[in-house]
Amino acid sequence: MIMSTIGFVATVAFVTPNWNGVFHCDIDLGQSNAGPFVWIEYKLQIQDEECTLRSLGVQTDERIKCKLNRRGPALDVLFESYSNGNLTNIHGVQVYERDAVLVQLRQDQGRIVTQWFTIQPSENTPQISHCFQRTEKR
Repeated sequence: MIMSTIGFVATVAFVTPNWNGVFHCDIDLGQSNAGPFVWIEYKLQIQDEECTLRSLGVQTDERIKCKLNRRGPALDVLFESYSNGNLTNIHGVQVYERDAVLVQLRQDQGRIVTQWFTIQPSENTPQISHCFQRTEKR
């Protein structure tokens, strides 16, 4: 019984990655009707149970305070508020419900799989990709 419990604990510890760090995701959304190329960049900063998500691009500049739900090799990034504490954006619109899953990251064979949920960069962006990459480990 003791040996099987130790094996279980070791397995759980192995599949629960350390997500602390900074992650980037850059998406090329193609060319707009006006001519210039459209892009969006996401920067996700994680420290323990706190995180911030910034999206920056053409007509986009959001800073979101988020929280995390760790499930084995997966990490759900949930909306808590905008950085100013409001649930509405700068236009007074509530885009996200509190605790809505914005995006999920999960480890798969040494790569990070990105699955978009409430945030969808564009209708042409694949729901599942390898967009987020760790750029700094903490």
